[in-house]
Formats: sequence, structure tokens, C-alpha cells
Amino acid sequence: MRNKFLAGILGVFLLAQPARAQVFYPESATLKNGLQVVVLPNHRAPVVTHMLWFKAGAMDDPWGVSGIAHFLEHLMFKGTKLHPEGDYSKIISRMGGEENAMTTYDFTAYYATVGKEYLEEIIQLESDRLANWQVTDEQVARERQVILKERQQRTENDPVAAFFENVNALLYTNYPYQRPVIGWRSEMEKLSRTDAENFVKTHYAPNNAILVVSGDVTLADVTVLAEKYYGKLPPRDIPKRAFGETIQLESRRLIESTSPLVKETIWSRHRLVPPARPQNIADSDALLVLDKILGDNRIGRLYRRLVVKDKIATSASISFDPDGIGPQRFALAATPAPDIALDKIEQAMNDEIDRLVTLGVSEDEVKKAAGALEIEAVYARDSVMGPAMAVGSALTSGLDLATIEAWPKRMQNVTKAQVDKAAKELFASKDIWVTAILHPAVEAQP
Repeated sequence: MRNKFLAGILGVFLLAQPARAQVFYPESATLKNGLQVVVLPNHRAPVVTHMLWFKAGAMDDPWGVSGIAHFLEHLMFKGTKLHPEGDYSKIISRMGGEENAMTTYDFTAYYATVGKEYLEEIIQLESDRLANWQVTDEQVARERQVILKERQQRTENDPVAAFFENVNALLYTNYPYQRPVIGWRSEMEKLSRTDAENFVKTHYAPNNAILVVSGDVTLADVTVLAEKYYGKLPPRDIPKRAFGETIQLESRRLIESTSPLVKETIWSRHRLVPPARPQNIADSDALLVLDKILGDNRIGRLYRRLVVKDKIATSASISFDPDGIGPQRFALAATPAPDIALDKIEQAMNDEIDRLVTLGVSEDEVKKAAGALEIEAVYARDSVMGPAMAVGSALTSGLDLATIEAWPKRMQNVTKAQVDKAAKELFASKDIWVTAILHPAVEAQP
């Protein structure tokens, strides 16, 4: 009844989309200009998180202009005619709220958490920024130094980050993910106001955005305000995202390096798997359960074998997140214990993987892993921002509300046969893995 009543008030510009309430209880509508509005009600406190997500991230940087999506995120805080530089943050600070933004390969998001009474003001501020953002060459030059310093601190002065930046470039040959989100320094140094303005004109439009509001609100509350402010923004033709295709590795690759700033060896092995989509979600779920069984850093098979039983490693884990526009990384990692040779680490890893592929997993392992993942979804509702973050990132990465909400049921339906099949497919060929090893530098003997 709520959606029918709302449509009657707001007219035909709304396309109401009822969603099954199982995890985040989402309610969704779409404005006539294409802006999707998603509300995640949580009435435990009079607080809201407003997040505006754009389906544009570092993967959309034009070739030769790496880092522009992230740079634009910085520049969007430089103001408008109505609210010059600094006003946005000062206003939210006076509200007692918090605000920030983030850029990944797949999306850029701007968010603020405030008392519910300030929601209209936040929407007004954000819609003004989207419609009337402006920046000067002087501001661009100043902020360019900020991102170059950020790259220096987070990557160039961090040997682990710098090493895995190179691993990423090898793994994602011929795919936009091979470029770092922050950009390559040589290209960052040339980023201009024109580059930023062109990115806005190409990607920052209501029909390429999702508004997610989590907290003490209803869909009716939010949609009236969204139409009042965001509804005035015209849609634009959005170019198809340049996915490209990764080049399949045909032989094993090894990338190895040393650094005097690294105190212990880091061993890892990487490969790419398809991203989660509604049509292949069962396969992604099976990989998530396998990740838990094999790589949990407390009870996973690798940890129990290498760290607890054999005591040849101080850590053993898996890194995997299926959400994304492009292929996603599945990575094994371990840190050898002092005086332990790497071949012992690799042999133990291979033994556990061979045992997994040959004998499979147990019904009990699947049940426990799936249950733990299901509980994590429940915990995600504990904050106001958590649900907005989870839903927004999933939607901009190619999933839909129905798939997100079906999470508990999907976890209950994962079977031993599915996990065994996922393991066999994942480890079927050793030739499509990249092994990466970062060593401490050995001091030269006098």
C-alpha cells in the first residue's frame, strides 16, 4: 500500500520496486531521470546515513589519465557558487555529523551521517554539488600535490603496497584493474581541470547514480526529498563501460622482490575468478564457503596445518571478495616462521589443496562456514552506515536487491557438492596462478 500511495502523490515518475525483507529490508524506487533511490530503514536511533554512489571508478579512467576518478573525488569538495570551498564540511560539522568519500575500481561514493532532522539539508547540499560543482586551475594544482603525497605515503613508501601494485599489473594484463586506483605517478602529475570536468560530464549523471539512505527514515520521506532536489537534474547518455578482457595466463608466473623495509617474507599465490552476478551467484557462494573452510585465519585448514600443526608459518590465509564489475582475485598467502624455507610452505599448501580436491570437504565444514557467513550478514545491520555501505557497493558492482536480500537463504542452500566442484575448478590448473614473493633484503657481509 505504501508504494501505491506514494506513486499517487508523486506521479508517474516513480517506478516502485517492492523488495523481500530478509537482511536489510530495502525499499526502492526510481525517479523519472533514472536515479535509483534505495532506503534501508533502521529506527533504533534518529540518525541517517546518506550515500550517493556513482557507477564510475578507477576502471573508467581513460587510458593515459589514470587516477582521475580518485582525483575528482577530492576535487568535488572544492565547492559551488552557493557553497564555496570548505562550506560542505563546515555545515556537516555544525550538524554534529561525519562525511567523507571513497573511490574504488568500480564506483565512487560520497557519504554523510547526521541526525535525521538534517536529511533534507544534506540532500540539498549534495544535489547542489552535483549540479553546480566548479573548480579552478589553482585548486586543481594544489589538490594534485595532495594526491601525489598520498601516493608517496601509501604506496611508494610502503614496500608491500608497491610490490602488490606490480602483482596487480601482471595479474590484470589488458584489463582496467591493472592500473592503481590512485593512478600511476607519471600520469597523476599531468591531471588537469579539463580531465576532471570531462569525467563529470561523462559519468556524473542521475541515471548513472544510486542514492542509498540508511536509518530512521521511510521510502516516502526520502523519495519526496529526492524528487524535490535530485529530480531536477537531467539524465545524460552514459557510455558503455570499457570492460576489455583479461589475457588468460598460459604458464605459471613468478614475481619476486626484496626490500630492506620488510622484516619477514610474504609468500602468496593469485588467480582470477568470475565476479558475482545474479546468474552465477551459486558459484560465488560456493567459493565464499570454500574461502571460509580453507582460509579462515582462526579455524581454516591452511591455518591449522601451517601454523598450528606444522608450526612452519606465523600466518596462513585467503583473500577473496566476489563483488566487482570485473574478474576478482582469489589469493592464498602465508608468512614463514623464522628459519623456515619457502619450499616447506609451498609443499604444505600443495598438500592441503591436493587433499581438498581429492577428498572434498565435509558436510559439517560446509554447515559451519555457511552459518558463520550468515551471521556476518546479521551483524552488518548493527550500524547505520554498514547497511548503506554493503548495499551500495553490491548494487554498483552488478548485483541487485533480490540477490542481496536472499543472502541467508542462499547460505543455507550451499551444498557439499557445490563446494567440492568449486574447489576442483579453482585448483584444476596450476598454470593460471601467479606466485608472488616479497623478501627482506639480506645485508651484504663484510
